[in-house]
Amino acid sequence: MADINLVPQQIKQEQKKASVVRSTTVISIVLLLIIAGVAGFMFYRGYKLESEISMEQAEIEALRGKINKLSKIEVVARNLDMKYKTLQDILGDRLYYSVLMQEVDKRLPRSVGIDTLGVGKESTINVSGTGTDYLSISEFVNNLADKEFTDASAGLEGLFTDVSLKSVNLDSQTSEARFFIVITVDPNVLMLRTMQ
Repeated sequence: MADINLVPQQIKQEQKKASVVRSTTVISIVLLLIIAGVAGFMFYRGYKLESEISMEQAEIEALRGKINKLSKIEVVARNLDMKYKTLQDILGDRLYYSVLMQEVDKRLPRSVGIDTLGVGKESTINVSGTGTDYLSISEFVNNLADKEFTDASAGLEGLFTDVSLKSVNLDSQTSEARFFIVITVDPNVLMLRTMQ
């Protein structure tokens, strides 16, 4: 027996078209769902990466803040170290100012006044001041240079190894003599004196 199909050709074509539309629609929906899934995954992954980046940046900023605080501490520590070394040098080399000042004062005549007294290089001190006349300044210089000065403290007779009068001028208004003296000090004598 022969199979007879009584469905008109036009209906068959429409059925084919409907079948193709259905299958392409199903394929399109499946592809759309796959694309939507991939896009959703990419969106989630991008969001997660952004949040991780922001967390890392916050951590970097926190570490930068700690580094900045540490750099301030380092600067303070360096300054403190420099101050400590300077103070150590001053105290190590210039321990005996008071003994030195007392000895200069003992040798100072009443007619001489000291304006400035400062420490120079290589164990020297610079003294400037005024005297009533040239003789008073000469007496002061001789007292400083005298190795057997009677009023000197015990052990400090040879404290001043060299006394050099650098300048002396008579002030025309006050009739006083202004002077500048450089005195060389023996630091060993000071050390021995203070160790006693």
